[in-house]
Amino acid sequence: MFQATAQDGLARCGLLITQNLKICTPTPMLYTRRGGCLYLTPDMMNKLRPQAQLVQVNTMQFMQLPSPDILKESGKSIHHYLGIPSWPIMASNRDPTLTEYISTKPSSNTAAYCTIHTGGITVSPARYMQAVAVMQPDMFVTLADEVAADARPKRVAQSVDRTIKWLDECIQHTTQAKQQERQSQQQQHQQQQQDAQAGKQQQQQQQPEQQTAGHSVNANHRG
Repeated sequence: MFQATAQDGLARCGLLITQNLKICTPTPMLYTRRGGCLYLTPDMMNKLRPQAQLVQVNTMQFMQLPSPDILKESGKSIHHYLGIPSWPIMASNRDPTLTEYISTKPSSNTAAYCTIHTGGITVSPARYMQAVAVMQPDMFVTLADEVAADARPKRVAQSVDRTIKWLDECIQHTTQAKQQERQSQQQQHQQQQQDAQAGKQQQQQQQPEQQTAGHSVNANHRG
Protein backbone atom coordinates (compact mmCIF):
# COMPACT_ATOMS: atom_id res chain seq x y z
CA MET A 1 0.00 0.00 0.00
CA PHE A 2 1.21 3.50 -0.80
CA GLN A 3 0.30 6.45 1.41
CA ALA A 4 1.11 9.93 0.10
CA THR A 5 2.51 12.33 2.69
CA ALA A 6 3.27 15.39 0.52
CA GLN A 7 2.67 16.53 -3.05
CA ASP A 8 3.90 19.35 -5.29
CA GLY A 9 2.30 19.29 -8.72
CA LEU A 10 2.86 15.82 -10.15
CA ALA A 11 5.68 15.10 -7.73
CA ARG A 12 4.85 13.34 -4.50
CA CYS A 13 6.47 11.53 -1.62
CA GLY A 14 5.03 9.12 0.87
CA LEU A 15 5.22 5.75 2.56
CA LEU A 16 5.37 2.37 0.89
CA ILE A 17 3.77 0.14 3.51
CA THR A 18 4.16 -3.64 3.59
CA GLN A 19 3.33 -6.18 6.26
CA ASN A 20 6.58 -5.56 8.11
CA LEU A 21 8.01 -2.34 6.64
CA LYS A 22 7.43 1.34 6.09
CA ILE A 23 9.67 2.72 3.34
CA CYS A 24 9.87 6.47 2.79
CA THR A 25 9.71 7.36 -0.90
CA PRO A 26 11.39 8.39 -3.03
CA THR A 27 14.38 6.33 -1.90
CA PRO A 28 17.46 4.89 -3.60
CA MET A 29 17.94 1.13 -3.76
CA LEU A 30 21.40 -0.34 -3.45
CA TYR A 31 22.24 -2.17 -6.67
CA THR A 32 23.59 -5.73 -6.46
CA ARG A 33 25.00 -8.21 -8.98
CA ARG A 34 24.01 -11.75 -8.00
CA GLY A 35 23.23 -10.43 -4.54
CA GLY A 36 26.54 -8.68 -3.95
CA CYS A 37 26.59 -4.90 -3.49
CA LEU A 38 29.46 -3.76 -5.71
CA TYR A 39 32.52 -2.46 -3.84
CA LEU A 40 30.61 -2.40 -0.53
CA THR A 41 30.81 -4.86 2.34
CA PRO A 42 27.81 -5.20 4.69
CA ASP A 43 29.41 -2.96 7.34
CA MET A 44 30.02 -0.25 4.73
CA MET A 45 26.45 -0.59 3.45
CA ASN A 46 25.15 0.30 6.91
CA LYS A 47 26.91 3.68 6.69
CA LEU A 48 24.58 4.62 3.80
CA ARG A 49 21.56 4.58 6.07
CA PRO A 50 19.06 6.17 6.49
CA GLN A 51 19.21 7.51 2.93
CA ALA A 52 19.34 4.01 1.43
CA GLN A 53 16.52 1.83 2.71
CA LEU A 54 16.37 -1.09 0.29
CA VAL A 55 18.60 -3.58 -1.49
CA GLN A 56 17.73 -4.65 -5.04
CA VAL A 57 18.28 -8.30 -5.95
CA ASN A 58 17.60 -9.69 -9.41
CA THR A 59 15.49 -12.86 -9.17
CA MET A 60 16.74 -14.08 -12.56
CA GLN A 61 20.30 -14.27 -11.23
CA PHE A 62 19.15 -16.84 -8.68
CA MET A 63 17.66 -19.26 -11.20
CA GLN A 64 20.98 -21.02 -11.69
CA LEU A 65 24.23 -21.00 -9.71
CA PRO A 66 22.93 -20.44 -7.14
CA SER A 67 19.59 -22.09 -7.83
CA PRO A 68 16.47 -21.97 -5.64
CA ASP A 69 17.32 -25.50 -4.46
CA ILE A 70 20.65 -24.26 -3.07
CA LEU A 71 18.90 -21.40 -1.27
CA LYS A 72 16.30 -23.82 0.07
CA GLU A 73 19.00 -26.08 1.50
CA SER A 74 20.32 -23.18 3.56
CA GLY A 75 16.96 -23.08 5.35
CA LYS A 76 16.95 -19.29 5.51
CA SER A 77 15.88 -16.32 3.41
CA ILE A 78 17.98 -14.47 0.84
CA HIS A 79 18.78 -11.89 3.54
CA HIS A 80 20.75 -14.41 5.59
CA TYR A 81 22.21 -16.12 2.53
CA LEU A 82 23.77 -12.81 1.45
CA GLY A 83 24.87 -11.86 4.96
CA ILE A 84 22.62 -8.79 5.20
CA PRO A 85 19.81 -9.95 7.53
CA SER A 86 18.88 -6.42 8.64
CA TRP A 87 18.38 -5.03 5.12
CA PRO A 88 14.96 -5.06 3.41
CA ILE A 89 15.25 -6.69 -0.01
CA MET A 90 13.26 -5.99 -3.15
CA ALA A 91 13.43 -8.83 -5.68
CA SER A 92 13.28 -7.39 -9.20
CA ASN A 93 12.72 -9.20 -12.49
CA ARG A 94 15.78 -7.77 -14.23
CA ASP A 95 19.20 -6.21 -13.84
CA PRO A 96 18.98 -2.49 -14.71
CA THR A 97 22.55 -2.49 -16.07
CA LEU A 98 22.15 -5.50 -18.40
CA THR A 99 20.13 -6.22 -21.53
CA GLU A 100 18.91 -9.62 -20.38
CA TYR A 101 15.82 -9.78 -22.56
CA ILE A 102 17.29 -8.55 -25.84
CA SER A 103 18.24 -11.75 -27.68
CA THR A 104 17.64 -13.64 -30.89
CA LYS A 105 15.24 -16.00 -29.14
CA PRO A 106 11.88 -14.38 -28.36
CA SER A 107 9.68 -14.97 -25.35
CA SER A 108 6.47 -16.95 -25.71
CA ASN A 109 2.98 -16.57 -24.27
CA THR A 110 3.90 -18.94 -21.43
CA ALA A 111 7.45 -17.91 -20.50
CA ALA A 112 10.11 -15.21 -20.81
CA TYR A 113 13.48 -15.89 -22.37
CA CYS A 114 16.41 -14.02 -20.87
CA THR A 115 20.19 -14.22 -20.73
CA ILE A 116 21.92 -14.46 -17.36
CA HIS A 117 25.44 -15.31 -16.16
CA THR A 118 24.98 -19.01 -17.05
CA GLY A 119 23.48 -18.42 -20.50
CA GLY A 120 19.96 -18.29 -21.90
CA ILE A 121 17.06 -19.57 -19.80
CA THR A 122 13.30 -19.79 -20.17
CA VAL A 123 11.34 -18.69 -17.11
CA SER A 124 7.61 -19.24 -16.68
CA PRO A 125 5.53 -17.42 -14.04
CA ALA A 126 5.44 -20.64 -11.99
CA ARG A 127 9.22 -21.04 -12.05
CA TYR A 128 9.71 -17.37 -11.27
CA MET A 129 7.39 -17.46 -8.26
CA GLN A 130 9.02 -20.63 -6.95
CA ALA A 131 12.31 -18.73 -6.83
CA VAL A 132 10.64 -15.75 -5.14
CA ALA A 133 9.05 -18.04 -2.54
CA VAL A 134 12.44 -19.52 -1.65
CA MET A 135 14.14 -16.11 -1.54
CA GLN A 136 11.48 -14.65 0.80
CA PRO A 137 12.11 -10.98 -0.11
CA ASP A 138 10.26 -8.15 1.58
CA MET A 139 8.72 -7.19 -1.75
CA PHE A 140 9.06 -8.33 -5.35
CA VAL A 141 8.33 -7.36 -8.93
CA THR A 142 6.32 -9.89 -10.94
CA LEU A 143 7.53 -11.39 -14.21
CA ALA A 144 7.16 -9.10 -17.24
CA ASP A 145 7.58 -9.46 -20.99
CA GLU A 146 10.36 -6.93 -21.56
CA VAL A 147 10.85 -5.42 -25.01
CA ALA A 148 13.38 -3.05 -26.58
CA ALA A 149 12.70 0.68 -26.65
CA ASP A 150 12.38 0.60 -30.45
CA ALA A 151 9.97 -2.34 -30.55
CA ARG A 152 7.09 -2.18 -33.03
CA PRO A 153 3.66 -1.16 -31.69
CA LYS A 154 2.27 -4.65 -32.30
CA ARG A 155 5.06 -6.19 -30.22
CA VAL A 156 4.55 -3.60 -27.46
CA ALA A 157 0.83 -4.43 -27.32
CA GLN A 158 1.71 -8.13 -27.12
CA SER A 159 4.11 -7.39 -24.30
CA VAL A 160 1.39 -5.58 -22.33
CA ASP A 161 -1.06 -8.47 -22.75
CA ARG A 162 1.52 -11.03 -21.68
CA THR A 163 2.62 -9.00 -18.67
CA ILE A 164 -0.98 -8.64 -17.45
CA LYS A 165 -1.55 -12.37 -17.93
CA TRP A 166 1.65 -13.24 -16.08
CA LEU A 167 0.73 -10.83 -13.28
CA ASP A 168 -2.49 -12.76 -12.70
CA GLU A 169 -0.56 -16.05 -12.70
CA CYS A 170 2.03 -14.72 -10.25
CA ILE A 171 -0.72 -13.54 -7.89
CA GLN A 172 -2.40 -16.92 -8.19
CA HIS A 173 0.82 -18.74 -7.30
CA THR A 174 1.34 -16.43 -4.32
CA THR A 175 -2.21 -17.08 -3.08
CA GLN A 176 -1.79 -20.83 -3.44
CA ALA A 177 1.55 -20.75 -1.62
CA LYS A 178 0.00 -18.84 1.29
CA GLN A 179 -2.89 -21.31 1.47
CA GLN A 180 -0.46 -24.23 1.51
CA GLU A 181 1.58 -22.53 4.24
CA ARG A 182 -1.54 -22.01 6.37
CA GLN A 183 -2.57 -25.63 5.86
CA SER A 184 0.91 -26.79 6.81
CA GLN A 185 0.83 -24.67 9.98
CA GLN A 186 -2.61 -26.04 10.88
CA GLN A 187 -1.40 -29.60 10.36
CA GLN A 188 1.65 -28.95 12.54
CA HIS A 189 -0.58 -27.43 15.23
CA GLN A 190 -2.92 -30.43 15.11
CA GLN A 191 0.02 -32.81 15.29
CA GLN A 192 1.38 -30.97 18.32
CA GLN A 193 -2.01 -31.20 20.01
CA GLN A 194 -2.23 -34.91 19.25
CA ASP A 195 1.29 -35.48 20.59
CA ALA A 196 0.45 -33.53 23.75
CA GLN A 197 -2.77 -35.52 24.23
CA ALA A 198 -0.92 -38.79 23.69
CA GLY A 199 1.67 -37.72 26.27
CA LYS A 200 -1.06 -36.99 28.84
CA GLN A 201 -2.70 -40.34 28.24
CA GLN A 202 0.62 -42.10 28.65
CA GLN A 203 1.24 -40.30 31.95
CA GLN A 204 -2.23 -41.23 33.19
CA GLN A 205 -1.60 -44.87 32.34
CA GLN A 206 1.74 -44.86 34.09
CA GLN A 207 0.37 -43.39 37.36
CA PRO A 208 -1.78 -46.43 38.31
CA GLU A 209 1.13 -48.72 37.49
CA GLN A 210 3.41 -46.70 39.75
CA GLN A 211 0.81 -46.76 42.54
CA THR A 212 0.41 -50.55 42.17
CA ALA A 213 4.17 -50.98 42.31
CA GLY A 214 4.29 -48.81 45.45
CA HIS A 215 1.61 -50.92 47.19
CA SER A 216 3.51 -54.07 46.31
CA VAL A 217 6.71 -52.71 47.83
CA ASN A 218 4.90 -51.69 51.04
CA ALA A 219 3.36 -55.12 51.32
CA ASN A 220 6.75 -56.76 50.98
CA HIS A 221 8.15 -54.51 53.71
CA ARG A 222 5.32 -55.48 56.06
CA GLY A 223 5.94 -59.11 55.33
